[in-house]
Amino acid sequence: MRTYSMGCLFAIPNVANPTPVPIASLKSCKVGVKQGKAVFRGNQLDVIDVGNKARDWSVDIQHADFRGSVLQLVATGGVKVAGGILPAIGEQQTIAAAAFTVSQSAVFTEDGGVLDLTAGKFLQRVASAPAVGQYSGPVAGVYTCNATDNGHVVLATYSYTPASPVGETTTVSNAIQSQSVPFKLRVYNPWVVNGSTRLVGLDFPSVHFEEIDLDFKVEDFAAQNLKGFASQDMIGTTLVTARYWSSEIG
Repeated sequence: MRTYSMGCLFAIPNVANPTPVPIASLKSCKVGVKQGKAVFRGNQLDVIDVGNKARDWSVDIQHADFRGSVLQLVATGGVKVAGGILPAIGEQQTIAAAAFTVSQSAVFTEDGGVLDLTAGKFLQRVASAPAVGQYSGPVAGVYTCNATDNGHVVLATYSYTPASPVGETTTVSNAIQSQSVPFKLRVYNPWVVNGSTRLVGLDFPSVHFEEIDLDFKVEDFAAQNLKGFASQDMIGTTLVTARYWSSEIG
C-alpha cells in the first residue's frame, strides 16, 4: 500500500449543533502511537517477561491557512465578537501646517510609530509641543509635528477599527483550571488506483489539543503547527480511543 499527498482533516467540537473546524491547506498530519513496556529480567542479562504499560496517541498537524477557530482548539473558552482591529503599515503622508492626518482618522485606534523618510529617522513621540524630529498625539488620527518639519514625507504605522466589522475578535482571559474540552478528529488520505478511490483513515472520538505554534514570516509562507493527543471516548459512552480504515485487504 503506497499513498501520495494528504487528504483532509477536520475537528468537531463537543457542543450542541457543532460547527466543524476544517484544517485548510494541510501540509502534513503525523499520528504516533507509543506503547510503553514494562520488562522483567530478574538477575539475568536478558528480558524474561514483558507487560504493557501506558499507551499514548499523538497528533502533530502542519497547515498553511490560518483560521481563528483553529486557535480556539487550544485556547478554549474565548469570547467572540464581530469585527477586529486592522493595521495600516507605512502609510505615506506629508507634514503640512505642522501636522498630518492619516486616511483612517475617523476610526483611528492606536499609534504604531512614524518614520521620517526625508530626515531618515523615526520621529520621537512627546506629550505636547513637539520639537524638530518629534510629534505629539495623535488625536483622532491627527499627528501634531514641528513646523520646521513641514514638507517632510513620513510613513505612519497605526491601527484602526473599521466602521463595518471585518471578521471577528476572540478574547481569551485567564480562568480557573477545568476539564479539557475534547474534539472528534477525522484524518483521511484518499488515493486513486486504476480509477478506483482507495482510503486510509483515522477516527479519534476524543482528541485534546495542547499546543499550537503560529508563524509570522516575511518572504515565506507561514505555517501553523497544531499538536494534541487522543484519549478514550469522552464524548460518547464507549471506551474507544481510535478507529482505523484501510482499503488494504488482509
